[in-house]
Amino acid sequence: MILYTPLAYEEIFPNEEGTESCYVETETGVVMLEKNLEGEWVVGKLISPNPSDYLDPKYEPGTLWNS
Repeated sequence: MILYTPLAYEEIFPNEEGTESCYVETETGVVMLEKNLEGEWVVGKLISPNPSDYLDPKYEPGTLWNS
C-alpha cells in the first residue's frame, strides 16, 4: 500500500497504547526515541539533513539511547 501524504508515519499509524515516545534534538537533527518494555529509551527514527548522520551507529534504530 502506498500513501501519498505529507503527514508523518506516526500521525497516520499512531503508536500502540502505552508506548511512550519523544523527540530529542541532536547537533544536526532530531531523533525519535521510544521506551521499550524494560523502560529504556531506544532510537526509533532519525531526522537529519546531514547524510553522514545516517551512517553513525549511535543513531541506528533499536540502539539504546544514552543521554
